[in-house]
Amino acid sequence: MLRTFAHLALTLTLAIPIGASAPFAQTQASSDVQPVGFTKQLNCDRLGSTREQKDCFSKTYKQADQRLKQVNSRLISFFQLDKPRSEERQRKLSRAEEDWVDFRDSNCEFRSSNWDDEKREVFLESCRTRMTQERAQELEEFLQRGG
Repeated sequence: MLRTFAHLALTLTLAIPIGASAPFAQTQASSDVQPVGFTKQLNCDRLGSTREQKDCFSKTYKQADQRLKQVNSRLISFFQLDKPRSEERQRKLSRAEEDWVDFRDSNCEFRSSNWDDEKREVFLESCRTRMTQERAQELEEFLQRGG
């Protein structure tokens, strides 16, 4: 049954004409990539203009980034309780955060590359905000489990 489903999915994927791939890709990206639940949570998608949406996501991103910095500070304080490994854990956290920021930015740039200029900027802000909120939540949960 699963094998039949996989075969059908592959057949349908390959059945799309090459000439139709560009419009299909645009439609597909629109529905698959939009962080719908996230934008509704922020209500940024309900704002009238693209500029208002971008400003909303930009403001929310700053709040998410501040939250992430606070969680990182709490983690560093927590690590300092473990004197023998404190410096090593702080160094690893710092490296992980630098790598994560690079990943977040590259990922959001890639995911927003399918959009035109104004919409791309809105999506980029939305993506950065969502990923930063998720990272802060992930590190908070890590800290709650005892680091």
